Amino acid sequence: METANADININEIIFDAGLTGTITLTSNFPNVSSNLVISDPGATDITISGDDQFKMFVINSGFTLDLSGFTFANSANDYNNGTIFAVSGLTVNASNIVVSEITYSTPFWSKSNNSVINITNSTFNNNSATLFRSDWGSTPATTSDNEADYDNRITVTGSTFSSNTGQIFYTERYVKIDDCIFEDNTNQIGIFRGVNRYQVLNSTFTNNTGYQLFSFSSWIGDTPSWGEATLGSNNTLFDGNIFTGNTGTIINPGWSSKYYSKTTITNNTFENNGNNWTRDPIVVSGNLLPNFIASITHSANDATVSVTMNRPVFNSDSESGALEANDFQFSLSGGNATLGSIVPTSFSISGNTYILGINNNGTIHGTEELTISPVDETSIYDAGLNRASIVQNNSTINLNFLDDDTDGVANYQDLCPNTPSGEIVEADGFTDIMEPLAPIGFTSTAGAYKIHLEWDSNTEDTVGYHLYGGTDENSMTLISDLSHISYNEYNHTGLTTNTTYYYSLKAYDLAGNESVSSAIINN
Repeated sequence: METANADININEIIFDAGLTGTITLTSNFPNVSSNLVISDPGATDITISGDDQFKMFVINSGFTLDLSGFTFANSANDYNNGTIFAVSGLTVNASNIVVSEITYSTPFWSKSNNSVINITNSTFNNNSATLFRSDWGSTPATTSDNEADYDNRITVTGSTFSSNTGQIFYTERYVKIDDCIFEDNTNQIGIFRGVNRYQVLNSTFTNNTGYQLFSFSSWIGDTPSWGEATLGSNNTLFDGNIFTGNTGTIINPGWSSKYYSKTTITNNTFENNGNNWTRDPIVVSGNLLPNFIASITHSANDATVSVTMNRPVFNSDSESGALEANDFQFSLSGGNATLGSIVPTSFSISGNTYILGINNNGTIHGTEELTISPVDETSIYDAGLNRASIVQNNSTINLNFLDDDTDGVANYQDLCPNTPSGEIVEADGFTDIMEPLAPIGFTSTAGAYKIHLEWDSNTEDTVGYHLYGGTDENSMTLISDLSHISYNEYNHTGLTTNTTYYYSLKAYDLAGNESVSSAIINN
């Protein structure tokens, strides 16, 4: 680069095909002071390492660096200056690069007016540092679709970010992410600050586990605010993305309505995420969403399920058309019964609740899991023209068995089908008059002014234990009611030394039937 800087006729550095290995810096690269192209035939052939202490490409203001085909690793420790690309009043275009094992922030820093970083077809993996920062430069008074109206900008297209543990973007200027893949990252993807425009487009986000992937804050939220009246509703734009299996909140648009009014979420797919967005973005339209169903109830007596939607819904994208039976489909798993039809056999509407008839074959045992879903991804819409995805939250329910005397025992098992109301019954439907088995394994250990008691937990027909004791084995009284089957030990405290205490233990069931006593023990 020193040679290129000194000779205006040298504007390109090309690495020969076949070269491999690592260039480990022993000092900072000299500043780039001319327009320069640097290229290597393969991104993984040559690695440039900063040895965790040296900077790479610092470009003087007014020039352009075009770079392709390198791996960057171990850049220097300088949070407030770019350690791979330091951009201030210039342009860097990078393609087919790999950025890996960066532990110190910030490798990519865009500062001041006329600062541009463009990265395409590149890979960022296993980095623990904050990768991108930006600040300073003018902001248009109104939202513009012309990128050139923003004079400090970062654009990343066609690139993959995987298994990074640090924040990826912590920026205060224009950022555009387009046609990228984000997978298995564990921290925030974008902390977007300032009132410049942010666009996240046509990208795929899978299995990222940050507590929130994107968050926003700026002067819009201040009093007085900046840009509230002039910036457009799509100042922050999420369009055409796919979000699947991310565990946290995808989009936090900010902390007040001033922020919501600048956030547009359109034409995205959201499936199996922790929380798609918070609060109330001004435009939410054309998305494929899993959250249409609020609840489902099943009535075994009339063989219907009632599906309650959490907002008004339609069967067309014109905010009109009532739902019909063939907008839904059933599937059934487990248990004994099977479906006679995957389409509802009857259909009625009550407000925002849809009552669907079920044709099932065989006796319902109560372990059958019914799933209700839209028949396809264009069958159910809301007023924002969002579509219900086939896989919906709150879409499954266990079918209820028939129980005419409401004793909790299914008709097909109930040998006493007319049990009076309120009776506690056995598994066969008869009134529970059978006592549990006596506890076993009852032992004691003496301690300081106490005796520790233990026993084996009963395995069935037990809801608790009565512990009896005293200094006369023929006149023991109730010491404690241990009201759960899981209790299997007790400390009897405040006792008198050189005194023998006697104990017995009885189990009891839900109907109050008490077992015979365990063996009497003493200590």
